[in-house]
Amino acid sequence: MKFLWVFITLLLISCSPDPGAYKVPKREREIIKNGNVVNFSPKIDVLFIVDDSGSMGSHQTHFSQNSQLFIDEITKSKFIDYHIGVTTSTTDGSWGSKAPNGQLTQSQGFRYVTPTTLNGPFIMSELLKVGTSGSFAETFLNVPEMVFSEDNTLGFNKGFYREDAQLAIFIITDAVDQSETQPNELIDFLIDLKGGDTRKIHFVTAIIDQVYDPSGTSNRCSHDSSNNKDAFKMKEVVSFFQERGYLFELCEKQYGTSLATVAQSIVKAVSTIHLDKLPDIRTIKVTLAGDEIKAGPDGWAYNDEENAIILSPKLNITAEKATQLSVEFEDFFKVEED
Repeated sequence: MKFLWVFITLLLISCSPDPGAYKVPKREREIIKNGNVVNFSPKIDVLFIVDDSGSMGSHQTHFSQNSQLFIDEITKSKFIDYHIGVTTSTTDGSWGSKAPNGQLTQSQGFRYVTPTTLNGPFIMSELLKVGTSGSFAETFLNVPEMVFSEDNTLGFNKGFYREDAQLAIFIITDAVDQSETQPNELIDFLIDLKGGDTRKIHFVTAIIDQVYDPSGTSNRCSHDSSNNKDAFKMKEVVSFFQERGYLFELCEKQYGTSLATVAQSIVKAVSTIHLDKLPDIRTIKVTLAGDEIKAGPDGWAYNDEENAIILSPKLNITAEKATQLSVEFEDFFKVEED
């Protein structure tokens, strides 16, 4: 029996193909496609923090005039779902501030403006009239945490803040920040607020970025501080957010044009649908409630640098319908050779 098993084993080996005669072919790099669907959120919450101290009278008038260009650009795209609100730099609860401690100003029962607000542009101009009876201690870096505190978001400011919206913060002042909050603390707070996504944060300041001159001989408008020396904490926050951070000179006569440019950048950011995978561009399909939207000047375009779909501001859909918009595509990824 032992001899028989040895014989069978040798027979099987002799009948097997020569290992050297058969080669396993190398697999070429193959492209595998997976289907993906990305939904669109056209939301932006815009918060103006306006210095309401005694020195801000003419600056507020100037800003109100220039801000109209910004508001016009934001409201131009029909599908942008915006909330625009205003608060002040007063955080100590005293004085005669119209909106202390992170509360939003109000006019005719409105605390913020939306695409459906009746007489929205007029209401917005009224909300910006914060007055000059606020605290002389301007503490801007304290304000966002107050505005978005649980007490205010569930109470006085209810409905303004939305977790899934992008956030744009504007600071308007002729003074330096006097809060105890440091730039890195505000930055951390904002990033946490937006779930770690810095692309959802825009930070804009209109300040007097000039060396203080008490005599006023070399300064077009006086700075409300003798300790300027360009040491603005707000500038550090602007610098951190880079292309989404903006700095303007409060005394420039026509900075409204620059504000309009910022609005265009914000609209583009809100109109951008970032894809988390590289698409086969031939398979990209943008649909609205099942109906396809074509690529083009009035529809959408693919930006390969950002790996994103950019919606045209000319796209003729409402903000309510825009939430039904989605992008479908097949992505490419490669498998290495064995």
